[in-house]
Order: sequence, then structure tokens, then C-alpha cells
Amino acid sequence: MADLNKVRVQLLDSSTGAVLQEVDVLTSANSVLFGDGQTFQQKLDAGVLRGAIGPQGDTGATGSQGIQGKNGDPGAKGDPGIQGLKGDTGAVGSQGIQGKNGDSGAKGDPGIQGIKGDTGATGSQGTSGEVVKVGTSYANGSQVKLFLKIV
Repeated sequence: MADLNKVRVQLLDSSTGAVLQEVDVLTSANSVLFGDGQTFQQKLDAGVLRGAIGPQGDTGATGSQGIQGKNGDPGAKGDPGIQGLKGDTGAVGSQGIQGKNGDSGAKGDPGIQGIKGDTGATGSQGTSGEVVKVGTSYANGSQVKLFLKIV
């Protein structure tokens, strides 16, 4: 996995760009998503989150070799099966007459080209997306710019 950057969230004045406030971003274990599609909370509940693997222990002593068992007796050979009957040979059919391919038809004339449609109207350009409203509700919120600063 590539190194991940940490970011600081700051609210900026939309006119001057001055920092109005540092923002403490709150999150929950359900909003942290792993690459396998599970959330942090799901992994925590399932008990699959673990620490780093410790160092490998020393190799244990080799045990003594056990006694080798005796070989089993070979099985008896089976009888050969009965040979099947020979089938009859079928009759050879006569070959039919092959027909001749017909001539190709004449190529048709191309159709006329349709009328070109009018060009559609151009829409207005959207905002850059960095201006947001901040407040206790959307109605009383004030516009600020959102800036994510790499730290």
C-alpha cells in the first residue's frame, strides 16, 4: 500500500483565504472502510484485528524415528471379461447431385443523407466545489472555503 498523507481540515474566508478555524474531524468505526469492503467496526466485532506477528521461536529437537510397519499382501488377479459381439457393417448410400450457385444480384443505389439537427444549448459552468456552508443549519450557515492541508 502506498504511503498515506495526513490532512488538516481548515475553514477559510471565501474572500481573503484567511484561516477562520481549524476543524477537528469526527469519525466512527463504521465510516472507516478497508480494501476488502468491510468497515473497521465489522472487523472489530469479528475479532480479526490483530497486532504485529512476533519473532519466530527456536526450532524444537527432532524426535526419534518410529518403527516401520510391514508391507501388506498383494491382492489376487481378477478374471478377464467376456469379449463383446462384432457388429454388422452398414450399407454405403449413393451420392446426391450438387447444385450450381446462382449469380450475384446488382448493387442498390445509396440512400439520401438526412438533415443535420440543431446544436444544443451550452449549460452554465458549475462552481469549483471548494465553497461550502458552515453553521448549525443550512439556512443560517455562512459560506467558507474548505481546505485540506497535508501535514
